[in-house]
Amino acid sequence: MQKLVFFAFVLALACTKHNPEACCATPDQCSMYGLGGITPCEGTGQVCDTTGTCVMPQCTTSTDCTDPTMPFCENQFCVAACGSDGDCMAMAGKPFCAPSGACEACLDNSACSMADAPVCDGSAHACRGCVADSECASGICLESNGTCADESQTVFVDILGHDTGTCTKASPCHSMEYAFGQMSGARNVLKVIPTMWSEPATIQIQNVNGYIDGSTTTMSGNGSDGLFTMLSGNVTITGFTFTPSVGIPVVDARQGQITFYGDTLTGNININGGMAVLQHAAAVGVACGDVGGPVTVPGGTIEVERSTLSGISTNHCAVTVKQSTFDDTSTNGDPIRLGSATQPFTIENNVFVSTDAFTDAVSMAGPSGSVFRFNTLVNLSGMDQTAQPLECLGDPIEVSNNIVAWHTSTAPHCSLTYTLVDSIEALPPGTGNLVGDASTFFVDMANKNFHLAPGSPAIGAAEPGVNVTVDHDGNPRPQPAGTNADVGAFEAP
Repeated sequence: MQKLVFFAFVLALACTKHNPEACCATPDQCSMYGLGGITPCEGTGQVCDTTGTCVMPQCTTSTDCTDPTMPFCENQFCVAACGSDGDCMAMAGKPFCAPSGACEACLDNSACSMADAPVCDGSAHACRGCVADSECASGICLESNGTCADESQTVFVDILGHDTGTCTKASPCHSMEYAFGQMSGARNVLKVIPTMWSEPATIQIQNVNGYIDGSTTTMSGNGSDGLFTMLSGNVTITGFTFTPSVGIPVVDARQGQITFYGDTLTGNININGGMAVLQHAAAVGVACGDVGGPVTVPGGTIEVERSTLSGISTNHCAVTVKQSTFDDTSTNGDPIRLGSATQPFTIENNVFVSTDAFTDAVSMAGPSGSVFRFNTLVNLSGMDQTAQPLECLGDPIEVSNNIVAWHTSTAPHCSLTYTLVDSIEALPPGTGNLVGDASTFFVDMANKNFHLAPGSPAIGAAEPGVNVTVDHDGNPRPQPAGTNADVGAFEAP
């Protein structure tokens, strides 16, 4: 009797175990094949097909599917055109049947319920963040995080409004200062309605936390301290072009944090102790700390990411600059001058370009641990004059994995490693450095396309194992995975 009980137990245990070659990619598919949860394939390179079997993939894109009866590549398999949503049940993440016959993640915004991905992209048929006010039912897209703001969380301001009440859309207030007083944790968005805004006095931002969203608004003014003075709080500004009077900065950042996302600034940013952030923006320049002119108080923080500007000048500031472009063609200034940094700085994946034979490129003074890497520096003047491409002062700075084509025989005053320089300079001492003809470096140097040309000596020349995973454009570094990365701002595909 005990043997029979044991035998029954073994049979029951065996029935609960699935075939190790079985798999499922969606909850419905798992239920259909009796698997307890999402079960991926264990075999190298294998994927799960519609029958719950692990096999090798058939395709990468629909162009790989040559059988006209199986025209679509879904989850790496060639499949027939769908006729209804039911046909897409086993397609992980693509439950909707599009008119084209392809299974898609969404067909309209109703399928996009995630706050940070409220829009169904008409081309990719995938949910994504909003990028314009017109994509939101409220008419308010917070581009910095891709979310649509609700009217109930928004304070509205219009030059034609009145500074009374609570600044609703139906009855907007007149001034930003009054509107700031109506903002709170629940109403943390200020929407500027008009497309033209002229401000004769400096707007003070104090104890304000949230967003200031323009309607592709052009804002001008001549307040002596700038269009804005940032005194405290944390605000993100989107949807503006700022055109202050000559010599007037866009903002004087004294305390708190101010972020410009996707804006155009034709005036400077002055930082006197606060923090300024540029993301996907275009600006003339940044002055941080005690560097002369209107900036009088040492200290502050500047962070720049995926932006375009002419120059940065700092002293006693914290500095991070990534994936940005410095083009001083119109100003003939020096792109970066970093005085004594308050903490190790990072200058990474940037492009520096000039057409002035006398323009120095980058001068840096910072504490140990500062890095200047994977940058591309190009001077298009065509003249070998006295320009200084790189200068390092004070503590050791890691200067590595760069391309220096500054068209000057003046040697960089930095210790270089894994850096490619143009043949006008002598090969600099240091591990992994290379010298070559700059005409072979890039796709189209004359037209400022500094992506790497096929066969460029920059390809695969980076320091082995360096931990920088993206390039200037946000593409993976290295490509392909497992190879050695390229030097300079761009990774060749």
